[in-house]
Amino acid sequence: DRDKWSDVCNGAGIKSSDRREYFIWLRQFKIGNMKEFRVADSAEKGYVFFPGPFGKTKSNKTMFNAGVKFPIPTGVLRDDTQARVRLLDARNEVDAENAMTEYVLNMVYNAKGSATAPGVPPIDPRETVDSNGIPLPPKTMVELEKREFKEMWDKAWRKEWDGLNHHDCFLHGLLIEELVAMGVMGGRDGKKIVNTQMLFESKLLDGLFNKYKARCVANGHPGAVRKGIDYQTVFAAAPHLQSQRIMRAVEVLLGWTPVDFDVKQAYLLGRADLDQRYPIRYPAGPIRELYRGKDGKERYGLIVGNLYGLPSSGRVYAKERNRLVLEELPKRTGWKTRKLTSEPCMYEIITGNGKAYMLVHTDDCDLVVQCAADKEILVKEFNALFGIKGADGVDIGDGKNMLGIHRERWSDKGVRFLRLTQAGNIEGVWQQFGDERKATRKRPPSTPFPTMDEDHPRLDNNNKVVDVTPEESTAVHAKGYRNIVGSILWPTRCTAPELGYAASILSKCMASPPETAWRAALHVAHWMHTHKSEGITFSSHGNLEPVCYYDSGYKQKHLFDKPQYGYVIFWGGAPIIWQSKRHTQVPQSVSQAEFETLTHAWRDVKWLREFIKEMGLGKYVERPTPMIGDNRNARDWALEDVMADGNRHFEHKYFTIRERIEKGEIIPYWISGKENPSDLLTKATDKGAVDALLPYMNGTKEIPIPEGLQVWFGPIESPELRGNPKQS
Repeated sequence: DRDKWSDVCNGAGIKSSDRREYFIWLRQFKIGNMKEFRVADSAEKGYVFFPGPFGKTKSNKTMFNAGVKFPIPTGVLRDDTQARVRLLDARNEVDAENAMTEYVLNMVYNAKGSATAPGVPPIDPRETVDSNGIPLPPKTMVELEKREFKEMWDKAWRKEWDGLNHHDCFLHGLLIEELVAMGVMGGRDGKKIVNTQMLFESKLLDGLFNKYKARCVANGHPGAVRKGIDYQTVFAAAPHLQSQRIMRAVEVLLGWTPVDFDVKQAYLLGRADLDQRYPIRYPAGPIRELYRGKDGKERYGLIVGNLYGLPSSGRVYAKERNRLVLEELPKRTGWKTRKLTSEPCMYEIITGNGKAYMLVHTDDCDLVVQCAADKEILVKEFNALFGIKGADGVDIGDGKNMLGIHRERWSDKGVRFLRLTQAGNIEGVWQQFGDERKATRKRPPSTPFPTMDEDHPRLDNNNKVVDVTPEESTAVHAKGYRNIVGSILWPTRCTAPELGYAASILSKCMASPPETAWRAALHVAHWMHTHKSEGITFSSHGNLEPVCYYDSGYKQKHLFDKPQYGYVIFWGGAPIIWQSKRHTQVPQSVSQAEFETLTHAWRDVKWLREFIKEMGLGKYVERPTPMIGDNRNARDWALEDVMADGNRHFEHKYFTIRERIEKGEIIPYWISGKENPSDLLTKATDKGAVDALLPYMNGTKEIPIPEGLQVWFGPIESPELRGNPKQS
């Protein structure tokens, strides 16, 4: 007999509510509606292709022959609650991350009229501009051709196209017949033509127009470049945001010299492997017509280098960058170089004068240099290293801005300070979303997140918003909920740790946001705007040894039985790592919640300790890292082999802490909750707590040291051991 989809699900014991998840789960077994399963030799490869069975008429259309085997899930899909929690968490997390990425890629700066940045010529009065007087980028080259004045944009795209040709990215002017003859197209595994487009952008610097920008990218339907057929993996390491703050701590504590530069057309470095050469269709407009044959036939290009937008472009660039830094640079200079294990996007460079560390964010290179005299030497060498055919390879930065983060440096009475802020970005967010708060004359909030019940979303134990209708969430999405959450996540990740709780809660509402979440998001945007110039501040006289604070909520009425926990790690007087998350299981007591948080925090402490050692700064982690919380039971259960009614039911993975204490990596301490900065990460704290703890969190007040602990503080020239050795 031939079975229908419903027969298969019934036989496997899959409930109707779980059948979509089951359908997705089957893809890992090469069963389902993926295009790569629909091939002539599917039987030999073990593929089972059938269309998606969902919809009013689809479920009973496909009939499966006898002998077709379907795996039966055990565990995840059998447990309705856990399956849905994981699925909802994953969807919310991905949606929130995508929203943040979109915000970063389309970052809204505070445009200050038609003024231009220092050194930039005035905007031509014939230019097409937006309401702020900023040149309005054309959407396509075809649209650009229709403008009366297009001189500056023409220069931008010609510069980009000349750069592509300078890097020998393409073989030009090929007919489809020639691409077939070359083995690039045609046949089952032949490549499909990939469309390209010229993207235009008005680049701003601190809200002022800086330059006309054009970039040629691959685009089109995902089916044009097919995973598993055209490519297998696209992984390329990306730097941790925490690594940038670690660099700033090193700069301030050790007095190293900063330098930054931008690699020109970085993604064009590297050559495509033979099986990664794609035929491309030129951007519509002047470029496409330039290569059209005299016979009127359209010609195409073949990528032999690298190009923005291809799935493999990041990987190709990363491989070439590693080759240049790890192989070519030592040959040219005699220096020693290596890539760090703790941070694959960071390189150690040892010159004849000392060390330098370089953190690479795609094309932005951020360095700290031990010997100031090496600054110009390094820039000169990298300019030649990344240059093509004798051209300059880098543009020197001003040292003040990177990734939308402003760096302000100053000294006062022999103390070095460095502050990180995102005032320009935040001002743009407020311009976009602040009108509703202004219209109701809302005062600047005194807390990062609303403390009133009516403005705090309620989440059940499955991270699902309580009491929200589809109509309500649709209306909230229409207001721009996705955009505002994305704009909140970026400062939270970079310079505003006090927003950790807010960002976590708002992200969990992404699937079905209630009106309370919208009001809360506006509250957060207003807080960000009010505190946009504060950020986080490092000090040369801050703590030389990392210090961690942790905390957890318990039985929080807006979160049912799974509370929020948080931790923050300070170095150089400022927070460098912070997290605010929700427990994945129901703790039986506040002590259990705090003990489990201690384990979560240890993971980042361990990474940081290994990172610092790998940078050759191991003397700053010779002693155990203090783990400071406000629950004595959690501290004692970590220190002693206590197994009592209160903790004998804990999962054994949480007792890893005892092993790390025995190894001398960490040591727990108790402090009053009124002095615990991580309290800000666990709940919607009131004004009193915010006023007391925020100065610690933003680095303007020296971190609190509990009784029984002493910590080394800078400056490195005359370090000082501070604290009270008396144990409470």
